[in-house]
Amino acid sequence: MPLPRERASEEAAPEPLPRERGRVAEGREGAEGRPVGEGREVAEGREGAEGQPAPPDPAKQARHWARTRKGMLKWLADQGGSASMKDMHDKAEAKYFVAHRSFSRLMEEFTGEGLVTYSGTAGLVQLTDQGRSAL
Repeated sequence: MPLPRERASEEAAPEPLPRERGRVAEGREGAEGRPVGEGREVAEGREGAEGQPAPPDPAKQARHWARTRKGMLKWLADQGGSASMKDMHDKAEAKYFVAHRSFSRLMEEFTGEGLVTYSGTAGLVQLTDQGRSAL
């Protein structure tokens, strides 16, 4: 026999866990026996405002962007020098986690520097001689 609605919700609700902002809940341990925070661990010394994770390192972002640019140009060369915009987008998203606005930025940089050309009617991106020499 089902429980009345009020009683069922009382019994189903778990007891809330104690927590403090930016600190771990006492008595809770992760898979490796380390304490874990409520939802997300915060590394000591890497806290932003109010216990939030610190913003990403700009130097690390610049290195990732450089690797992404070189990797996508190399991938395009490996495809015979041309590929559809969709295929390029899918590859950038899957391998380099670059999609949507960042992918648009990547393509604008490539076309602005003359590394690739884009044919809107065919939907193809083609590597230029300048793009090949950038590899």
